[in-house]
Amino acid sequence: MKSIRKRLATATVATLVAGNLFGSELFAQASGNDIDKQEFSETDIQGDVYISERNEMLEKSSRDFYNLNSNNLSRNQSGPRVDISTLTVSHKEAKIGDVVTIGANITSDTAIRSVQIWLQRPRGGTVDIFETEATASLNTNTGRWEIRFPVTDQIQEGTWQIAHFSIQTTNSSTWTIIRNSALGTSGIRQDLSAASFIVSHDFTEDTNRFPDISAPIIDLSTLTVSNKNPRIGETITVGVNVTDDTAVSDVLITYRGPSGGRPTTGLFQNFASFNPNTGLWELRIPITTQTEEGLWQIEDIFTTDPNRNSASIRNSDLGTWGTREDLSAGDFTVGEVTVPTPEPTPEPEIPSQPTPEPTPEPEKPTQPEIEDFTPIWNGHNMSPVFDSIYYLNRYADLRHMGAQEAFNHFINHGMEEGRQAHASFNVKIYRNNYSDLNAAFGDNLPQYFMHFITTGRFEGRNATTEIPAMPTPEKPTLPETDKFSPIWKGHDMSTVFDADFYRNKYNDLKHMSAKEAFTHFINHGMQEARQAHVNFNVSAYRNRYEDLRDAFGDDLPQYYLHFVTNGRSENRSAQ
Repeated sequence: MKSIRKRLATATVATLVAGNLFGSELFAQASGNDIDKQEFSETDIQGDVYISERNEMLEKSSRDFYNLNSNNLSRNQSGPRVDISTLTVSHKEAKIGDVVTIGANITSDTAIRSVQIWLQRPRGGTVDIFETEATASLNTNTGRWEIRFPVTDQIQEGTWQIAHFSIQTTNSSTWTIIRNSALGTSGIRQDLSAASFIVSHDFTEDTNRFPDISAPIIDLSTLTVSNKNPRIGETITVGVNVTDDTAVSDVLITYRGPSGGRPTTGLFQNFASFNPNTGLWELRIPITTQTEEGLWQIEDIFTTDPNRNSASIRNSDLGTWGTREDLSAGDFTVGEVTVPTPEPTPEPEIPSQPTPEPTPEPEKPTQPEIEDFTPIWNGHNMSPVFDSIYYLNRYADLRHMGAQEAFNHFINHGMEEGRQAHASFNVKIYRNNYSDLNAAFGDNLPQYFMHFITTGRFEGRNATTEIPAMPTPEKPTLPETDKFSPIWKGHDMSTVFDADFYRNKYNDLKHMSAKEAFTHFINHGMQEARQAHVNFNVSAYRNRYEDLRDAFGDDLPQYYLHFVTNGRSENRSAQ
């Protein structure tokens, strides 16, 4: 139980810093005590005084941090320093059971109060950046501040890096920040790659080799665009060389239009295809009358391999995070289009004619049969969102088209215009029903179609009828002494926490008051996956939704909070 309390106490500190400094980041706090002797009491975890002191310190740290720059480490100009030349890691490749030690010398004119070392986890299946905590201590034998990082089957596979050091001395409330130059743009930035290491669960002694966990390589020296100044009716080709130790699965190229934001009709984020003749991954972009005039720039290039290793390069002129490079080789400009005004055609004179004899009414032409074909786009069968007969019958301006021509219109125009091409999928209803999709895709309508194809339909998401907001269940009447509102981080947790249900379900909680039970739930119960409400089971909620697993991984409290803020209103099931 002591080790559990230690982790919970550290997580409490990490959560406080996340709320005050960097949003989603977590940190590792170091002290002069030996890590093996550190203990946290119940007062450390739950005490109001401890939390108050932490909040006061972190609020001031937040203000001071954003005033840092390369010429002013802190108000103490002779502040602490990290000797980057001494930065080492014990294992460059680690397997389950290994303990990775990272250490560096830190010097200061005054005593060091605390050291925070932030580690960035591998990305996994998303493009989001996650960070985790590790606790450092001073090794009196080597004089180095060190963290010991045990590798278990719960540790994410891939490349781990130091995100940054934060150091504070005893005579200052200001933090000195040393950030990884590959990850951050604020504060002092240095190369911390000497401490990077790779974690693999599949290491075997027989082969003494790790599986492929290397991301594909994007060679920007090969980035080209076939026409820098295309005209209406032309199709340009953007190409780049991408290589990998095994194979390249996907290359996604996103352009930003002249007015900013996501691409508009006729040009949108899309997957490139490999051209064996040029050896490049190429994206063909048709220039139509709907294409916005002005400069188009690549916003980012994202690629993955079959083992879900990924790499992303963002345009240094447009982005402020991640790996940023000059992508101007892919720029092109669509010029102003002048459409000549046609000369008016005079109406011909109609000569007088004798009254013709009545002629039989002609037979109505038979509608041509729709040719049989499968609507494939970027390797995906689009049949769940595209039915050629439905599409042609719904829109009069398309009825002269054949099935293939209608599908081409749908891909190049229809999705971006929000047209409905299947009775079972309405993109506007799909967007309005799910706030997580609206937050992820915004006005990029083609992404909603692709999400339904690849994920939404398998999750049973509704794209035909509006989902009404779920009413808040009535709370049971509690004794007068037990009435309180279970508020955490400004959110009413009553949809995932019922004090009577929680105490009755677990014998070790029956002696607690409602408030004590809620404190236990926040500090222990969520992390232990305990059920505190008849309508919410965190294990079922996690297993049911792949998008939540990709976003939160093993961070169980995030699933409770997601249901409170989003999942309940989206009518997601948690039973």
